[in-house]
Amino acid sequence: MPAGYGHIRYAAELMMSPEELFSLYAELSLGLAGFAGVVSAFAGRDRTFRPTERVRFLAVVIASGSVLSGCFTFFAAIAGGLSLSTSYRLTGVVCLAFTLVSFVPNFVAAWRAAKDPDSTTEYWSLYVSAGAYVAICSVYLAALLTGYGFACLVVGFSIQLLHGLWMFVRVLTRAN
Repeated sequence: MPAGYGHIRYAAELMMSPEELFSLYAELSLGLAGFAGVVSAFAGRDRTFRPTERVRFLAVVIASGSVLSGCFTFFAAIAGGLSLSTSYRLTGVVCLAFTLVSFVPNFVAAWRAAKDPDSTTEYWSLYVSAGAYVAICSVYLAALLTGYGFACLVVGFSIQLLHGLWMFVRVLTRAN
């Protein structure tokens, strides 16, 4: 190895295995789901959310659920004897399907709720969310179609959890 590349080898030795990293993502997504449970408890027994609050709450659940379903898919694929490459592709497909099926209706509801006169949603936040989910779906699709499945899933899971955390903050800091 050429001189000066010792830090790359050291960094590679510190990396977690895919199984360890996906376990961490599963724990983070469960933590985010726990936050969603706290939000739900704030709504009272009848769970009366205003439309914008419901959208934000569902965004937290969607982010958590998508990442958790991806982690479970990965573990099931590995347990089933599939190769890492095939497991990444399958995980990408499941995450892409989960995200599209759950995000699109919630995003349509977000645009409708934003038109309410008492809504606290700014249109820039809808554009940021749309951009985040275009990026998320793109990297999940790339996990399916390219040889960079692991990196794509790490990026997708990270963006999705960060978006869910942002939505949680908006639920707590916005009146509606």
